[in-house]
Amino acid sequence: MTDEFNTFLEYATSVKNAIKNVTHDDNMAKDEKVQVLYGTTSMAFAKYKEKILNGEKNGPLITFYLSGCEIDKSAQMGGYKLLNRYFDKETYDLRAPVIVNLKYTVTINCIRESQADLLQSQLMLAMPFNRPYWSTLNGQFVTMVAEEPSNLSSVDVGNEKDKINRRQLIITIERAYIEYPINIKEAKFIEQIGVWLNSEEIK
Repeated sequence: MTDEFNTFLEYATSVKNAIKNVTHDDNMAKDEKVQVLYGTTSMAFAKYKEKILNGEKNGPLITFYLSGCEIDKSAQMGGYKLLNRYFDKETYDLRAPVIVNLKYTVTINCIRESQADLLQSQLMLAMPFNRPYWSTLNGQFVTMVAEEPSNLSSVDVGNEKDKINRRQLIITIERAYIEYPINIKEAKFIEQIGVWLNSEEIK
């Protein structure tokens, strides 16, 4: 972990890249594209809705935000709480990271109902519970599962051009690592990283 805490932002970037990689509509015009924004729906959707009301063409918008962070006690790394390691002429104080379950609420906003269904189904098919979508972050695997799909569209009477069709689902990262800062300290007992002792040396 650096001086600037950006762990959640890094995981959000992984989710954003995953959404962009699996969502597409071949029927869209060349100047249209699926926009993916990190932020609450009300914040990210305001400018998008204004364009639609003014009659401008705009591609679908997918917004997402961190809506849950849970700690599973059974998933923690209980093998060690504090380790001293010697590397590059310095002694480091290492603590086991806290493993958390992150939930991102994803909202799909489209003009056409069929397009909203398409994009939602693409996320569900790319991130099923039995075969999670995966990427890597800082040398660790990041697995994502799409859950709890729902339809937020309204059947209220109104101008068809002003109506927005919305879908929602949850993308879950089961194992996200929140790491403690690595401190340099003096220690009486140290173990050099990458060095293994054989039985003769131990004697």
